Amino acid sequence: MRKFLRGKRVWIGALLFLVFCFWAVDSSESFQSCLAGESPDLQNAGYSHAAFVWTAEESPDVSIRTCLGEFLDENGEAIAAFFTAVLALSTILLWRQTRRLAELAGTQAQDMKAAIAAVQASAEATAKSVKIAQVQLRAQVMIAAPQIDQPQDGQPVTVHFEVMNSGPTPARNIAVFGLVEMRALSSPDPFQPLQEIMPGFRCTLMRDARFPIVARTAATNFTAEFASSIAAKAAGIFVIAEIRYTDEFNEPRMSRCKYVYDWRNLRDNSRSLYSCPDGNDAT
Repeated sequence: MRKFLRGKRVWIGALLFLVFCFWAVDSSESFQSCLAGESPDLQNAGYSHAAFVWTAEESPDVSIRTCLGEFLDENGEAIAAFFTAVLALSTILLWRQTRRLAELAGTQAQDMKAAIAAVQASAEATAKSVKIAQVQLRAQVMIAAPQIDQPQDGQPVTVHFEVMNSGPTPARNIAVFGLVEMRALSSPDPFQPLQEIMPGFRCTLMRDARFPIVARTAATNFTAEFASSIAAKAAGIFVIAEIRYTDEFNEPRMSRCKYVYDWRNLRDNSRSLYSCPDGNDAT
């Protein structure tokens, strides 16, 4: 609507300017005198309007053209001053309009920056919400009920535990890795690499589902001498279990637990393993 009205104002202004020009010419004494044959130039040249012979077609055009020239000669300085004033006014108006456009462009640029920042903040908030939702909905696989068979002299150590999913969505492609190692409590040596307990075995575990796992020492059997070291608080049987799986959002996950069978088990005659303060992690 504004653009329509602005266009109308331009046409009205142009029409008013033409009317003004017509009025200025028509009301000019020099123009009227010229039309009446009273132009000094024509009289000095020995011409008389009454004696001048025109055809019906030529007379209006030539007389008007001649009188317009007379009008321009007499009022040339005023016309030049008028158009100079119009040009100056147009320049001022153009400068004001240009400044308004520049201010509008600056405001639009600030609004655009604010809009982009708002979109980015919204996207970041959405990404955080999605991440929180995934954490709340994804599978949570853990080790449950770790127990050890009573160690026997000359026999491998056998450990039982369960793999369970406490999350609301399934855990897929589950692979179980583990290690049962007898060692001194103060040993600085690193643990042996974890071995896959059931090579090639993969399964999907639904919510609250579980399955049992059995792990044993591979190359070292339990001895009475090692039992004495455990009783002396110098040694223990360490169990490390690691579950690798893929959650419902196709993200790789891992749960690792570390347990120990030590002098407390002998004191309490307990088969349950004690959780170690380190070596426990999950993603």
